[in-house]
Amino acid sequence: MTVPQAVHEIGHLIGYHGIEGIYGHDYPNLYRHNKEYERLFDTTGITYPPAELPQGFLTIYATANRAENFAEHFAAYVTDGATFRERAAADPLLSTKYDFLKHNVFAGRTYE
Repeated sequence: MTVPQAVHEIGHLIGYHGIEGIYGHDYPNLYRHNKEYERLFDTTGITYPPAELPQGFLTIYATANRAENFAEHFAAYVTDGATFRERAAADPLLSTKYDFLKHNVFAGRTYE
């Protein structure tokens, strides 16, 4: 398993357990962002796999469902933050996802 894959899996833990609260609301500082998370990472209306990468997504795999969308962007934030920021500068949805992660998950900390 590579570092990005491991971080992706940690993203699932944060998404499912913290933000979605599927095992309870033990992390209220994360859970309070649930509605925004559901809206930002929703993949309704996107056929998986799409013929080409739609705006607002860093990878084709992110289009599979909300959980993969969040985990892929979570991993990119940590393991390739500079590229994520660069692409977000030209894509408003990516910018919103980046800002969501920065402010609501990582308390303002950024990664290269």
